[in-house]
Amino acid sequence: MQNKKQTIALIVSVVLAVGLIVVGVNAVTTVGNNVSVGGTLAVGGTVASVGNLSVGSKATTTAASGNFATLGTITSTGDLYVGAKATTTAASGNFATLGSITGNGDLYVGAKATTTAASGNIATQGTITSARATDIGWAVASSTNAACNTTCTSACVFGWDETDAVITNCTEATADVCVCAGSN
Repeated sequence: MQNKKQTIALIVSVVLAVGLIVVGVNAVTTVGNNVSVGGTLAVGGTVASVGNLSVGSKATTTAASGNFATLGTITSTGDLYVGAKATTTAASGNFATLGSITGNGDLYVGAKATTTAASGNIATQGTITSARATDIGWAVASSTNAACNTTCTSACVFGWDETDAVITNCTEATADVCVCAGSN
């Protein structure tokens, strides 16, 4: 009888030990609500969130729309893909997009070009090249002794006074031909 009691006690001890190990492992690998990390959090795999993801109240990913907002700079050491519509290639630094680039702040391109939000000015250390094969998008408008800044429906590039055969300032009311930066 003593042997039977020892066997049952051993079986119960083994079952309890295995159960405690399973509960302990589950507790270690499952993260509950409101986790705070005082130092560095290193993740070896993918970080996935089924809800909104906020990073230090400076960046947010919204689960419902997939939108990403940041108050800082986005830096990637690898390729960066944006909604399958834009790509930045890490090896070359090339940027390709199927749409427009819109921003409320300054746009810096590889430390070689800048668009300043406050003024709209564009500065580049390189060449601006058009891929358009037919023209650069300028238009010619006829006028008679007019100022090209009022004749052009887009920005004036310069005017031409046929009488004196000279280039005129866009605000001079002597132009007979206006070169406009855009369709007219």
